[in-house]
Amino acid sequence: MRSINDARKRWNTIFERHKSITSLKHDTARHGCDSPSDTGLRSICWKIFLLYPDITPSNWIGTLRSERRAYSELHEHHLKNRHRESVFEATDLDPLAEDESVLDLCPSVVAYQNPYELYRKDEELRQEIFQDIERCMPENTFFREPKVQDSLLEILFIYCKLNQDVSYRQGFHELAAIVYWVVACDAISPDSVVEPENEISGDESIMREVLDSKYINHDTFSIFQCVMRSAKAWYELGEDNRGSRKGRTALGLSAGPIVQKSQYIHETLLVATDPELAEHLKALDVLPQVFLIRWIRLLFCREFPFDELLTVWDLIFAEDPELHLVDLICVSMLLRIRWKLIEADYSTALTLLLRYPSPSVPVTLVEDAMYLRDNLSPGSGKHIIMKYSKRSPAAHQPRPTPQKPKHSRRPMSPSMKPLFQPGQIESIVQDVARNVLDRSEKWGVNRAVREAVVEVKKNVQGYQQPQHKQLVNTKEEELTKLNRELTKRLQAEEERRRQLARILDTSLGVLSNENVQKAEKEDAMKRISHVKECLLDGSRSLDKDLLQPSTPPAASPKSKSRRLSTSTTKHDQTLPSTTSSRPKPPVSPPGTFVKTSFKNNSDPDFISLAQRPRATLAQSSFAWMLGDDPVSKYRSGFVESDKDKECSSGKSTDALKGEVVGSKARLGLLVDPDDEGFDLGDFKKS
Repeated sequence: MRSINDARKRWNTIFERHKSITSLKHDTARHGCDSPSDTGLRSICWKIFLLYPDITPSNWIGTLRSERRAYSELHEHHLKNRHRESVFEATDLDPLAEDESVLDLCPSVVAYQNPYELYRKDEELRQEIFQDIERCMPENTFFREPKVQDSLLEILFIYCKLNQDVSYRQGFHELAAIVYWVVACDAISPDSVVEPENEISGDESIMREVLDSKYINHDTFSIFQCVMRSAKAWYELGEDNRGSRKGRTALGLSAGPIVQKSQYIHETLLVATDPELAEHLKALDVLPQVFLIRWIRLLFCREFPFDELLTVWDLIFAEDPELHLVDLICVSMLLRIRWKLIEADYSTALTLLLRYPSPSVPVTLVEDAMYLRDNLSPGSGKHIIMKYSKRSPAAHQPRPTPQKPKHSRRPMSPSMKPLFQPGQIESIVQDVARNVLDRSEKWGVNRAVREAVVEVKKNVQGYQQPQHKQLVNTKEEELTKLNRELTKRLQAEEERRRQLARILDTSLGVLSNENVQKAEKEDAMKRISHVKECLLDGSRSLDKDLLQPSTPPAASPKSKSRRLSTSTTKHDQTLPSTTSSRPKPPVSPPGTFVKTSFKNNSDPDFISLAQRPRATLAQSSFAWMLGDDPVSKYRSGFVESDKDKECSSGKSTDALKGEVVGSKARLGLLVDPDDEGFDLGDFKKS
């Protein structure tokens, strides 16, 4: 906002220097530092160009007041009345009632009959508008203020309520935001007004009334509505797309006004000024509506910087309030980057058009468009190209069109001529399809089809579930089979490892002997080499003969007794010292529970013990509990003969002790030479 002194100075600059609209337009076209929009008030210039074709404020102040009253009434009707409780007091209205068939045929009638439905539609519209307002010009902090966003929402909502055939389209918010910014910047700040109203002159009171900050929304709506009188057609959809508010086609693609406008610019205006460029873009298959829709609908908002854009709008509003000059501005923009487009491929050309390189003075594009408006020819296009690039395009030679061969056919008789033209057939098919869809909505066919589709989906899901279970079972069987194969392989590898360990243990036992012979040493080294080769090559088969211990050559009694004593000493050192010959069972640590699986235990020592044959009680160290001598362990279970009794009774205690020791030696039990054995006589003595 401006102070009252600054506003008065700018106001006088406009109305003291210019006594006619022609003079004001002429100075605006100069786009220099003396432009009335820069030195004066831009919002006043726009109102004169668009709304009031008169330079005298006293002649249009009455029209301004009537437009402000009209906006206040619209605000009262569409914004304040929608929250009154009297609107929802009808007893025969159901807030949840919604007939889909009637709503599709005539939504405005249903909304009028049901205020709840009207309120819901309005809230959806306001939410859609506000979503775009929040994203409007993120680099400008002015549009992040809540008051500004609420004002833009109010203006756009009222406009959409008045133009329900178009309602809201994306792009409205950017046009309204620029107009709001211009009006708000020229408004007088309430803090700067200190003079009493009874001492104000006539011109001063008109200035204060025109620039009053209370009417920013009112004046913004008036200017925006005037701009949209010509720009509204750019947002309309084709006839086949009117049923979809967001432009989604239901049957086909019907060329809307904006598409037709884009084709006219490319195929007529550009061909008339630079046919070579037009043919090149057509050869690249660059559709004109791809980039022209944004250029035209937003009035070049995103192609030029904000300050330069305001200057462009000044000249457009001054020269052509109906906005017909926009078409030629697009042509001048294409001519400005003509050489870059000629040398570009599809992707490069599309990038240039969607990210247009803004010139240093964008308002010169409007001047070029004004020149083309009076001189639309290839010569004028060549003049503009040479003006900025200093390069002259070559004379265009149109490509020869292939001629169709003439066939000597006789003319068709009237009865043989086709009944319909190709264009008529397409229109007939579209009309029939449209009528079929409309009637299907009325008869409820679409709803029945939707229910049938839902039922089919349920059946398909029910059919797919057993198949899924089958697949799961098949996968489980495959995993089980694979687990068995892996278990077999692991068991085979474990067995192979144990056999290698056995061979290696035997070889180390031979090599650990100090008096080992050469043959035994060579045999042990051979076994170790075989173990090494088997470890390096997992596929090599194991030599089963090496599992058997080697037969050492005959040795002298002296060496044999020495070897036996050495092995006995080593064996005694490995055994734990015990007070008795009874083996102690293994004890698990306190507080722990050891769970042993005899089936899956892979410990080689455990497996070797489990495979070892179990000794009978008669062969164990507890044989004395049976009451017979150890020699009788091998006797038959039948009654012994008298001869045997005599032999056994005639033997002395020492002889029996010797026999017991001998039998223990034969059974592989350890013999302690200092052990006196067990004698029942000790009990008798005691």
